Amino acid sequence: MALTTDVGKNIKERFTHVDHVRFPDLKYELYQLNQNSLMVINFFIETSVLMEEFENYHLMPQRPCPIPCSCEAM
Repeated sequence: MALTTDVGKNIKERFTHVDHVRFPDLKYELYQLNQNSLMVINFFIETSVLMEEFENYHLMPQRPCPIPCSCEAM
């Protein structure tokens, strides 16, 4: 059971970490992104890379759960 608890804590730490400097920069980069003279495939790749990084910073909901977890992992 200790391994499960450690894994749960590890996942929570990884996915609740937010780089408060990079996150607004990413939002701005995505907002400012346009194709201009890029080929479509290059524009798609640049957009995909930014979106993947943005999704990695996406926050987990912090609302209290109506049914609290019974294990120590959460």
